[in-house]
Amino acid sequence: MNEQDKILCENLKACADRFVSANIYKVLPEIGMNIGYTVCGNSVAEVCDIPGRIRRVEKDCCYVRDPKMGGSIYMAETLLAIRKKFPQAQCVANLRSNEKILAACKELDFAMVDMPTPPGYWQLGNDYFVDLEKVIAECDDLPDVITIPDRINLEKLILVVSADLEDFADKVLALNSMV
Repeated sequence: MNEQDKILCENLKACADRFVSANIYKVLPEIGMNIGYTVCGNSVAEVCDIPGRIRRVEKDCCYVRDPKMGGSIYMAETLLAIRKKFPQAQCVANLRSNEKILAACKELDFAMVDMPTPPGYWQLGNDYFVDLEKVIAECDDLPDVITIPDRINLEKLILVVSADLEDFADKVLALNSMV
């Protein structure tokens, strides 16, 4: 692992430790929180993530593996899709979506955009990435939150997006403090 990748992994580990210390279980989705983080990456291999995600276990949260490069294809591709329009984007993560969390996003004055509900609530093939790229293409500025609609067999989520890891962590912790 090169020095830059090592620094990315160390920084993401420190961020994950902050989340565990703050016990952010209330904002974690059932599937766990997946984070994609890069400073200048252009491929999945250049995006840092936490293998196994940050998990909610009853009223606690934890992660079981240290961050590494190139492990999360889905979140890495999400971040890379956002970076096509907003190359300054460094972080993206999935969080639970519910009335309290959405209300907190609004109260915090987060810039929000909504992905469309797929026809019949079925999201097939690469529909997610097609919809994500369409929504991002319509944005003038990097949004703080992208809502992902209800879909059959998939959990309703939000994506928290940021141009730097510290701001990203602050957004997640602010949301957690309000729910």
